[in-house]
Amino acid sequence: MAKDKTKILAIASSGGHWIQLMRLVPAFAGSEVIYVSTHSGYKEQVKGSVFHSVSDATRWKKMKLIKMAFEVRRIINTEKPDIIISTGAAPGLMAIIWGRLSGKKQFGLTVLPMLTGFQ
Repeated sequence: MAKDKTKILAIASSGGHWIQLMRLVPAFAGSEVIYVSTHSGYKEQVKGSVFHSVSDATRWKKMKLIKMAFEVRRIINTEKPDIIISTGAAPGLMAIIWGRLSGKKQFGLTVLPMLTGFQ
């Protein structure tokens, strides 16, 4: 039996990385999307889709970083996405690492801001 939709795990930390991820939403049309971020309030922005919140961690908070890494792993193991897409920061890095280890397709995107005054 053929699978109907591609399952995408879209993951980013809060703030600018999340905004960049939201700009990619039209590209996800026709796919099942699972969103992950460090800010639980973003669930309201993706109503109708599955949303998971993970701990907010940085390289300066090593224990929280380890906790968050295993939260991301649990989500990947539970949701079983076909593709992982991240616009950056620690949660996205952890998803890319776990995805690579589990044989998932992963895309890490860096979206550079538009600078005014430059040609």
